[in-house]
Amino acid sequence: ASSTTMVFATVQLDVTHDETDSVTAGERSRISSAALATARMHGASTKLDPDLLIGSPGELVEAIVALNTPVDRRPVMQEVRAEMAVASPPLSTTGIRALRRRIAAERLAIIRLNQRPSIEVFRSFGAEVLSQAAAANAVLVRIRRDQLESLASVPAVRRISGNRQLQQLAIHGWDAVRAAQLDQFIVTGNTGASPNPTLAISLGVFDYSFQDDFESLGDARVSERWQCTPSNCTWVSNLDAPLLPGVDPFIVDTRHGTAVAQIATGQAPGSPTYSNPRSGSSRAARLTLVTANRAQAYLKAIDRFVLSGTDIVSSSMFSPASDAEACGGETDVSQAVDYAGQVHDMLWVQAAGNFGNSGTSCKVTDPAAAAYSIAVGGLMDESAVTSPYTTYANIQSASIGSYSSRGGTPYLGSTRSVIDTTAVGAQVLLPDAANMYDYIGIGTSFAQPIIAGAAVDIRDWWLTNGSTLGYYGTGFINDPGFTISQILLMGDRKAESGSIPLNQGFDPTYGNGRFRARVFETSGTHSTSVGMDPPWGARVSAFYLSQNSTVNFYINGGQSLPSDVTRLSVAMYWPEENLAGGADIVMTVRSTCGPSSGQSRADTSWDTKKRVYIDDIPIGGSCWRVELHAYNVPASAWYGGQNRRYVYLAYYYEDDQRDDLWVGIQ
Repeated sequence: ASSTTMVFATVQLDVTHDETDSVTAGERSRISSAALATARMHGASTKLDPDLLIGSPGELVEAIVALNTPVDRRPVMQEVRAEMAVASPPLSTTGIRALRRRIAAERLAIIRLNQRPSIEVFRSFGAEVLSQAAAANAVLVRIRRDQLESLASVPAVRRISGNRQLQQLAIHGWDAVRAAQLDQFIVTGNTGASPNPTLAISLGVFDYSFQDDFESLGDARVSERWQCTPSNCTWVSNLDAPLLPGVDPFIVDTRHGTAVAQIATGQAPGSPTYSNPRSGSSRAARLTLVTANRAQAYLKAIDRFVLSGTDIVSSSMFSPASDAEACGGETDVSQAVDYAGQVHDMLWVQAAGNFGNSGTSCKVTDPAAAAYSIAVGGLMDESAVTSPYTTYANIQSASIGSYSSRGGTPYLGSTRSVIDTTAVGAQVLLPDAANMYDYIGIGTSFAQPIIAGAAVDIRDWWLTNGSTLGYYGTGFINDPGFTISQILLMGDRKAESGSIPLNQGFDPTYGNGRFRARVFETSGTHSTSVGMDPPWGARVSAFYLSQNSTVNFYINGGQSLPSDVTRLSVAMYWPEENLAGGADIVMTVRSTCGPSSGQSRADTSWDTKKRVYIDDIPIGGSCWRVELHAYNVPASAWYGGQNRRYVYLAYYYEDDQRDDLWVGIQ
């Protein structure tokens, strides 16, 4: 018998009959010219990925064969509604959930039943059936390479794709988690449950629509669902149909919101096709899903999140505004986000927008520039995803996407940088049809939920472990500024060139660079797999800074750092009411003793956040002081009409033996 090699193929069969059998342009771009030439020489079917024909004809390969089954393609809830309409007496909430489960199970049973004749056909070609995958309407077979064209000759087969398509299955689920180093929180178990599981961190997802019967959005995970109009928000039992008036036709696709929720949270453990490649990081968070018909209902949606007690909101929705209004952070929507942050401790994570980053002018979505909003840019274009085939390593060296919006240039003294950080925005194989994955999404919509998930994980870690670094009360940890200051610490410092480390300040397209999570521990059961490189230290503080004052903050209590320390990162943030005329504060990090005594690095930008990163002079053996000088602090209603600001300051230092690109568990 021939040896077996693990070459996977995805074989998809006609379901709708109105799709072309030809290979799409996007698919052809993924086929090497050599393989294509070889396939043409052999007269291969256009349904068959030519790469599969390269190798010994008698070699056994494994293929995932998706089958043509007459399954109703409507969302499950449409069928549920039809039965609810005639149910007598009316169904209770428990009854509706049971009905949904029954209908979904019936569909899977139909799929399995209709797989039987196809299985016999494949066996006639000498294929060994390894397993049935009902949720994906597919069977896994092992077959000789020279029988693949026979497989393609089956009339219902639409295409047979090579193993590279299956490699993409893991690109932006698990690999996006690993690229951002969020796998550390999965190892430590800090994924949103909080120390009290009955008070799990509440993550809101704000989008146009959701596919509510998708496995990631089950009732065990989603606690509330709301549809908002300009007049009110209505609790609903499902959100899987875009029922709201005023929603633009091109964005009613339910895949968008489903994908955003999936990226932040991953599949719920126990889902039928649960696997690491499709898993986000904030798996234990409690979800509140809200839809709205764009700007007209935006304010009502914010109110709804507040009333629901939402801790962190993942938003790809935006309110139409001019560039000047959106970048100024003073629209009604931005002010509502800020009020929710100030009064209700709600943190907003916003997609920066897909307006491109040419020129020097700020052009972001509203409310990306709100004081209590984290603005997230997107890495990678689609071409970078498909060639070369992307892994976490590709993501960690990726350039900003051409679509990703840019903030201002704070050194010009007229605009703020706005963009806070970046994550991969080219997401491949996201949720599509019920419990299937073949949607390609490109844009900052798919970058921001990575950061929203990170915010959940960071807060969970501090609520659970904050006492190990000193006294951090839950009130301070739940303050949005506490999380924002840490997010600003955790970037790889890239500038617009994509390769220059930015040691001071924030770049208008990358922000603090490509996001890299840090977990402030090295002890306990996770000492060999996650956390900081010892010796290390970290702290988060908050205090008032007044007009013309200077505050000195001493790292490590003013004592010299251990000799092995080679990296020091400091970030500062303050909520600003008026971005156009706000405070001008300079942050300087200065050595006061040791081999670097007298040397300093400063962020002199005109911005509402500061960052200094030092690794080019001796850190260990030196004493370090953070100097904050308030050159101009206008009176602000946010601060009781006084000339002061509430500043959040965070730092960490460590040995950099593992460096920023460590990717956690394998």
